[in-house]
Amino acid sequence: IPDTETIIHFVGNIYVKGIEHLVPLFEAIVNKQCIQVVYQPFDGQKRVYIAHPYLLKEYNQRWYLLCNVQERVEDTLKLRTLSLDRIESLHDIASIFQQAPEEVEGYFDDVIGITKKEDNQHRVKDIIIKCHPKEFKYINTKPIHPSQRAIKGMPYHIKLKVKENYELYQWLLFYGDKIEVVAPEEIRHEFMAILQRMSDKYHK
Repeated sequence: IPDTETIIHFVGNIYVKGIEHLVPLFEAIVNKQCIQVVYQPFDGQKRVYIAHPYLLKEYNQRWYLLCNVQERVEDTLKLRTLSLDRIESLHDIASIFQQAPEEVEGYFDDVIGITKKEDNQHRVKDIIIKCHPKEFKYINTKPIHPSQRAIKGMPYHIKLKVKENYELYQWLLFYGDKIEVVAPEEIRHEFMAILQRMSDKYHK
């Protein structure tokens, strides 16, 4: 076999923890099979779930499972996003599979990333951002979310329609002083508070 030159390089990490769970989880979703998940959160007690898996999602080189979980068969189902790198083990379990609820389709459509809180404080908001002129073209041609649009009549401004979450602030911090959060006021104030705490650390 002649040597071949690599001409396409996909960014990924085959050594990321939890990648070994992809195939069995994929098969469980296809076969509509419940699984027992031993899960260790970053900050919390180890849990054992009966999981009804619906969707695998990759974000920022990590994989996540959207599923309904319960700790006992009689418990109410709770829709959760589990990080595959926090799953310690998987096992088939003889439990009746519950079909995916309607909200699973498009569950992540109104957020950046995978973090989502279902309450009135975390509703979809119009987020307006002013960009530095040199950064605007890059940001405008590499949307962080499908809702991202340039605002007509407002040069270098973009608008997102998303729910406030951890990944939103990660993205804002990535651009630092190249952007300014214009609205809504509560997100502008929270971003200012994050920047103030950062500044305080460096002025100690």
